[in-house]
Amino acid sequence: MPTNMYDQLRVSAGYQKALDYYGGNRSALARALNITPASLHFWREVIPLERAKELHQITQGELHVLDLRPDFFEGLITREGEC
Repeated sequence: MPTNMYDQLRVSAGYQKALDYYGGNRSALARALNITPASLHFWREVIPLERAKELHQITQGELHVLDLRPDFFEGLITREGEC
């Protein structure tokens, strides 16, 4: 979880990128992950780590884990690295 306001803003931006990728449609984002749209509410704009990796794979890297959860993945992998 983000530990400070800066990290929270970066993580919220990751959630917004995922939402934008699916045209701002929460239902489409949920469908891609095979979850209910209501489940997204519980994320509170912080994509769970496993879901970030799943989105990375589903989108073939167009949504990169470094963008979705920079608070966790930054320093662990590079843009060229595998998750």
